[in-house]
Amino acid sequence: MDPAAGPVQRLAWQLRQLREHAGNPSYRLLARRAHYSASTLADAAKGDRLPTLEVTLAYVQACGGDPAEWRARWSAIAEAAVASSTAETIAQRCPYQGLTAFQPEQAELFFGRTELVERLLARADRRCLTAVVGASGSGKSSLLRAGLLGAITADRGLAQRWQTMLLTPTEHPLEALAAEIAKLTGQDAPEIRKELAADAAALDIAVRSALAGGPPQTRALLVVDQFEEVFTLCPDKAERRRFIEALLDAAQGADRRTTVVLGVRADFLAHLMQYPDLAVALEDEAHLLVRPVGVTDLREIIIRPAAQVGMGVEADLVSTVLADAADEPGALPLVSHALLETWQRRSGETLTLSAYQASGGVRGAIAQTAERAYGDFGAAERQAARRVFLRLTALGDGTEDTRRPIMRTELDGIADEAVTARVLDQLAESRLVVMGDGTVEVAHEALIRAWPRLHRWLTDDRANLLIHRPLTEAAHTWMTLDRDTGALYRGTQLLGAQALAEDGPEELNELESSFLHASSALAESEQNAGRRQARLFKHLVAGISTLLVLALLGGAVAVRQRQDARRQQVAALSGELSLQARSLLATDPDLAGLLAVEADHLNSNTETQGSVLSAAVAPRRTELNVGGPSIYTVAFNPDHSLLASAAGDGTVGLWDPARGERIAILSGHTGRTSDLAFADHGRLLASVGIDKSIIIWDVATRQQKTRLTENSLGSGMAFSPDGTKLAVGLTGGPGADANAGRAGDIALYDLRTTTRTVLREHRSPVRSLTFSHDGAILVSSDGVEHPAAWRVATGTVFARLSAQHVFSVAFGPSGYVLAGSADDRGVYLWDLATGQPVRLPPLPLAGRYAWTISAPTDNRLAVADENGAITMWDVRRRESLQTFQDRGRTETVSVALSRDGAMLASAGFNGTIVLHDLEDAPFSGFAAQVKDLKISPDGTRVASAGSDGTVRLWDTDGEQVAVLSGHPDEVQAVAFSPDGLRLAAVTRNNIVTIWDLQRGRHAT
Repeated sequence: MDPAAGPVQRLAWQLRQLREHAGNPSYRLLARRAHYSASTLADAAKGDRLPTLEVTLAYVQACGGDPAEWRARWSAIAEAAVASSTAETIAQRCPYQGLTAFQPEQAELFFGRTELVERLLARADRRCLTAVVGASGSGKSSLLRAGLLGAITADRGLAQRWQTMLLTPTEHPLEALAAEIAKLTGQDAPEIRKELAADAAALDIAVRSALAGGPPQTRALLVVDQFEEVFTLCPDKAERRRFIEALLDAAQGADRRTTVVLGVRADFLAHLMQYPDLAVALEDEAHLLVRPVGVTDLREIIIRPAAQVGMGVEADLVSTVLADAADEPGALPLVSHALLETWQRRSGETLTLSAYQASGGVRGAIAQTAERAYGDFGAAERQAARRVFLRLTALGDGTEDTRRPIMRTELDGIADEAVTARVLDQLAESRLVVMGDGTVEVAHEALIRAWPRLHRWLTDDRANLLIHRPLTEAAHTWMTLDRDTGALYRGTQLLGAQALAEDGPEELNELESSFLHASSALAESEQNAGRRQARLFKHLVAGISTLLVLALLGGAVAVRQRQDARRQQVAALSGELSLQARSLLATDPDLAGLLAVEADHLNSNTETQGSVLSAAVAPRRTELNVGGPSIYTVAFNPDHSLLASAAGDGTVGLWDPARGERIAILSGHTGRTSDLAFADHGRLLASVGIDKSIIIWDVATRQQKTRLTENSLGSGMAFSPDGTKLAVGLTGGPGADANAGRAGDIALYDLRTTTRTVLREHRSPVRSLTFSHDGAILVSSDGVEHPAAWRVATGTVFARLSAQHVFSVAFGPSGYVLAGSADDRGVYLWDLATGQPVRLPPLPLAGRYAWTISAPTDNRLAVADENGAITMWDVRRRESLQTFQDRGRTETVSVALSRDGAMLASAGFNGTIVLHDLEDAPFSGFAAQVKDLKISPDGTRVASAGSDGTVRLWDTDGEQVAVLSGHPDEVQAVAFSPDGLRLAAVTRNNIVTIWDLQRGRHAT
């Protein structure tokens, strides 16, 4: 530190000198004396910015200095710093924070959230408990720190009304809370920690005691940022519950003087609901949603910080950032980091588009910075960087992965100490990690989402990390207990950890390696003792057994060898047939059943019996038109007594789904039939061909009732349910006459009067049309721009749906729920009952595309993905019900669901129409994937292992008799004990649970 670099640097140098004269106490020790966090005190002596007078005096008193002398010294340096700041160059002051949150002292650079700040101030003034809820990257931390606390600091009246406290829970939330109370009251933090652990009322008592001597209107404002850390970092459930109880007690009740504001990620709301009192307290207006930033606010976030330091921003740069961030979830840290990188590439007094593009932009700046830092490392440093980032990430359980602050000592031993130090210094310089006094953490969770290399590491190493993370915690507990042997690993935990160490011995740090070595040594010593006892017993038995064995062995050996060879041959063949049967369940259940029965006849055991049972309950399917032409559309009539198919040879097939037979062929098109639909209670059928013809069929007589021609006919068609109106899409283009319309137009026919009306909205040919059940609304989509909703009576657009690339839309047979599919975005759902579209929650397709969909029927929807799988969804609960593998990749063209939801049909390029009967079947009633199936030794019960973390017990008729839940992960395998009274269940993360089946509860 150069004291001549400026007044702030001179003060930092003087503080360091004071600490050195005091014997160089650690910042952790200073934090206990000063009642400020170690990172705050370390920042005071860093020289980056002038610390507050309160922090400076606390630092001085902790080092034994004279407060009066240092008060005068701080005042003189503050005046010099103000004078020098007027001459500060633009290059010395970057107004963008990158991945780190804005702090209260940076409120002058915090823009774009004025309305939210005002609402939060009003909410804090009105309510004693408020939760600020938003997605990761929505700016919650900056809103709480620079927005709420910054506004209070800047307003003298608010500063007199509020005594503020700010904390994040960390691994020990009660300890973090005690440190903040100590700053307010001047008491000893460890003593406060003990009082909080013993009594939740200690927080309220301490606050009211501290405020008793001041004005009666003064209140304490406790801001708990990143509240989700109580779930991701705190392993002690009792400490977590006491922390929540203390917050609720301080905020609720008569004469309370504490207002609590929580900052929590939206995907952790379900965790909050686990605590009923907290859930009740956060009802009604007790939560403030941080919505994605709007265009106006985002423009202010881009322009005004630069203007604050005398810089300009190119208009093209502003427009580009607005466009790049428009559909980006959690955009704020991405935008801030991109602007920080743009600032570092600036030239002159204007931020330019070229500098922004060179930084990688909103989507690439973080990854580019991380890759640049990673690329500068050598081979050893890259391995160290990978291990550092894996330890800095907490794995999500049903939620996104989050950051995991760690102690610096946790990195001891993962690489050479010099290599680790260089890696951390470079990552901190690149603002990818933040280093405090003995702590390390990632700068923002956006790094976890936006850096593909880190995401790949977490995906590839996830199974090992599920073993490694508990090993880290167990080693820390062992050290805390003075290396007590009772805390060492044994049994399956030790085996899993040993396998992890064998696969990657360099992944363990020094403490973990010591812990694992001690556990292995203890296990070996226990095994040696057991072996000695067994050896003594064997010696006693061996003498008695040898004579008997020798007498019997000669005569039995030859017979047994011949029998064993035959038995092993039959068992091997049975096992091979059983395995083949299981592999064919999804594609050919009938053949799978034959193979399973034969395997059971050869060698009956629980495995072959499970294969027979799996084949018995596998959903059967009926195949029509096998070997026939490609099918482009299928549709059921209202009572699903008929199925119509549009074929590539220009014919329309009518099928009896119950008998699986074709009962009629309708010929009228000279080219491929592209679409069809029933109407008028199934009495009419409309079909569209590529030969520009539209035919209305009388289903009863199988005759043409009406024939229309459109010279520029497209592929989209819809038939109103009452059979009076028909809408088709037009393509326009060369050869079309003047009345044909242009590309994107819709021809609407009134079949009662044979009048034709042209509807004009789209610029690309319409690919899909659908009428509502009452025929009042028509929705059209062109696969490019927003779908349009039309009033049929007036022929006018009354709504444009907020989605792009929607190539298929469908109303159900009742209600106004509309489904739309986009092959790059999944399934959209809207409710048009009120006249204006209301976006419904999307289906969690887990990254798969919605290749084609059925019409929504009775809250059910069929979705075919790009892999040929067709999944039935419960739209209301957003849960998958069943999945069928009807054909190969991208071959499914059409799916149809009967009005009563009892039958599903799918068709595609291979020509085969597949029918599924969806009526209730034995061993059904759940959507989870079955991972394993076992039959009890007495043959009276069946156990199934599910991907939903449950084990289900069934009787032999397929009726569910019990559900064993509470497993921490997917159940991969189950096994009955020989007497059938107990059941073992093994989860994906290698946890074994033993169940007492008579009592229906854990045996261990």
